Amino acid sequence: MVQKTIRLAKPEFSQTLYKSLQSLLEEGYLVQGKNVKSFEEALSECLNGTYAIAVSSGTAALHLALLSLGIGAGDEVILPAYSFAATVNVVRVSGAIPIFVDIEERNFCIDVLKVESVITDKTVAIMPVHEFGSMTKMTTLMQIANKYQLRVVEDAACALGSEYKEKPAGTFGDIGCFSFHPRKIITTGEGGALVTTDPQIAEDLRRLRSHGSLGGANNENFILAGLNYRMPEIQALLGIDQLKELHHFINVRKKQAALYNEGLKQLEWLELPLPNDDIKHTYQSYQIVVKNGKRDRLREFLRSKGVECNNGAQFLPELGYLKRDEVCYRKQFPNAWKAYSQGLVIPIGHHINEEDVAYVINAIKEFNG
Repeated sequence: MVQKTIRLAKPEFSQTLYKSLQSLLEEGYLVQGKNVKSFEEALSECLNGTYAIAVSSGTAALHLALLSLGIGAGDEVILPAYSFAATVNVVRVSGAIPIFVDIEERNFCIDVLKVESVITDKTVAIMPVHEFGSMTKMTTLMQIANKYQLRVVEDAACALGSEYKEKPAGTFGDIGCFSFHPRKIITTGEGGALVTTDPQIAEDLRRLRSHGSLGGANNENFILAGLNYRMPEIQALLGIDQLKELHHFINVRKKQAALYNEGLKQLEWLELPLPNDDIKHTYQSYQIVVKNGKRDRLREFLRSKGVECNNGAQFLPELGYLKRDEVCYRKQFPNAWKAYSQGLVIPIGHHINEEDVAYVINAIKEFNG
């Protein structure tokens, strides 16, 4: 019999939020109003004063980023072979061609030293993914992008609060994209945001998220073909509440990651995450790599012990609609395949305590394969 259940992730909100939600519902103004603006201002302050544009999801953010930069049919976009499906989906939906690059072992982000070899005269952009709260080596990546005059869209869905050389994720490239899904460090239910230092890009993004118009008295100034990717006021209220706790949430995760690192380091059949020293890792997820084909058995064993766990991201080259049988992608992108086929994400976050972390560690140690 399972004695306890340790959730993989679970958001928590302050008591004051409930009163704010009640007031909002009584007012009846539910779509992209004062609370969205306040959330954007708080996010901008958190990210060094960049322009912040709140949207309905992280996927919407990525899609709008590509649209605003004019990326479309026939263009090539470089991205890691290991990420969530949304990263490549928006490239394909935009009509562009994804060009995959392998990742770094134990950091799970694109290997920047392999990027230059795949650049062609059709390449227009690079989309690094800051996986699990770690970060791509952005200084080198930006040097490559500048050399070839390429756009950079940072998929920072998992990386709010992460830093590379003391600069926040999402603020290196032309546009940074964030997700506020319930498994992220802060959540708005669904929801996302884009950040940029370019005022023209910011204005275009605001138009694109709202049918191509910035609004006005009659809301008739439609100068772009846009979409409805607006963030509701309810989601913005959640975000305002969550952002106040961002640094606390990150510190909790870092302490728990240190406990996992210490408690699991002697297990030779595990590889633990190992970010570069220049990276401030926020541990949105804590992924272990399970050697010798034991990942699936460990996953089911932990679940039997009441420990929620899950496979990490996707091996993008072999998504159903992309797969080409004549190409052996697993040999071409060995680190990405390893992370996908052997990776396991275990519980971390402010919803659990040190006793829960110890329980997970002990359960992993009990496993004998």
